[in-house]
Amino acid sequence: MADNQSRVSININVEVSEALTGLKAIQREAKKATQALRELEEAQQYNITININEPDTVDTKELAEKLSSMIRKGGAY
Repeated sequence: MADNQSRVSININVEVSEALTGLKAIQREAKKATQALRELEEAQQYNITININEPDTVDTKELAEKLSSMIRKGGAY
């Protein structure tokens, strides 16, 4: 019995550079969104209450430094 198989070869050229560029842009934005969510989660860990009884006597620079220190130390002052 003779072999009746035929071979067909098809070449397809597709321009995908625009699609790749778009996918890379989406990936960059997804990474930015992920980083923003991570930063938001970290910020939500802090529960800082500030009571100012005499607003005229508040040293805002000192207050900012204390807050910055608390945040760097994970909320502990």
